[in-house]
Amino acid sequence: MDEEFGLPMQQGGILQGKSGSKFCPKDGCTIEQTLVIMLRMTQKA
Repeated sequence: MDEEFGLPMQQGGILQGKSGSKFCPKDGCTIEQTLVIMLRMTQKA
């Protein structure tokens, strides 16, 4: 996991990874996943 980006996002509850803790940054994400990430980011701000 990229500790500069992925780890803080995971610790902050923004990213959860696939299948619990599997983080796949090169897999891309769906529109639905992007919307959930954006929603979580605005709720944390």
